[in-house]
Amino acid sequence: MRRQAFLKAVETVVTDLQQTELSSMFSKFLESIRKETPSANAFNFRTFLDYSLRAQHYSSAEKQILDIMGLTDLLNPEWWQSLSQKEASSAMSVLRSMRFTTEFLPLLAHMLERDYVDQTAAESKELMEQGFDTLSIILVEDHGQRSTPDRLILALQGVSEIYQAIATIEGESHTDLSVVAIDSGSDKSFDFLGLAKVMAIFKETLIAIWDRRVFHRNVHVSMCMQNIAESLPIIAQIHQLKENGALSPEQAELLKRQTINGATKLLEVGAVSPEMELEPSLSPRALMRPEPKLLAAPIHEDRQSGTAQYFKDDAEEDEDSGELDEEQIKELEQKLKLARKRKTTK
Repeated sequence: MRRQAFLKAVETVVTDLQQTELSSMFSKFLESIRKETPSANAFNFRTFLDYSLRAQHYSSAEKQILDIMGLTDLLNPEWWQSLSQKEASSAMSVLRSMRFTTEFLPLLAHMLERDYVDQTAAESKELMEQGFDTLSIILVEDHGQRSTPDRLILALQGVSEIYQAIATIEGESHTDLSVVAIDSGSDKSFDFLGLAKVMAIFKETLIAIWDRRVFHRNVHVSMCMQNIAESLPIIAQIHQLKENGALSPEQAELLKRQTINGATKLLEVGAVSPEMELEPSLSPRALMRPEPKLLAAPIHEDRQSGTAQYFKDDAEEDEDSGELDEEQIKELEQKLKLARKRKTTK
């Protein structure tokens, strides 16, 4: 799980537990058990329904948080149904886990926050007022997959080339781009800091890439990279600037190639942005799959056992490659005499 996904999941889980007041309901429920009063009076179905509706939208990150904190029973309808028949220890255990989660997990999350990337809305607004903004690029990795160094290099080069092209078109400096955070877990991500004006156009370009990828969704990304890159709005803008005389033909051609190369590299590595994931369309994880050559092959047990057997056989051969014993020497001498005798006879 990436750090940013962890922080978001912690915020969602803690907020839902606090706003639905599950802890208060369980406290009343345990109190009713202690006093041997009807437990149905303490069970609030509105609270249960409120939390259940929220939990329906949990991603794998939120579910993993609940699993680690011992709160998976909250997602199990059968556990809720039989709650009144369970012993008090079961409800007490869930109550303790909820209190620990809401009290201490936010403190741990706060320790893991990073500058620029995990800042509040007010801090983001202040950064924008200073003329800067952030951009996130995510390299999707399914279970068992690992990115090769070439994939990471191409992703960084693609971002740099597109940023430089946009900055040149807008008459801004292209030396302000910097990497402010690198994260890994289920995926890998890079967070960049640059000029707000350039970053805004960059994000629009990424959305344009995604829109065209959805249009070509019936073919593999490797078959449509060039078409997508050449049809981006920024390419049309470069052509228009050349027609207006704002750019020389040589400079326009250079910027066009730079932009196409950058977009092609991001398509090749399967780069995804948070803005893509917000679009109400197909999942970017499914369509933006990278070239197989940019992913390292998973290490399976059969490959591991085969490798071990290889070294074992090699070691056995080394052991057998020592000096000959007396019986082997005598056998070779006999064969040599026999061979000489046959040669003399001929």
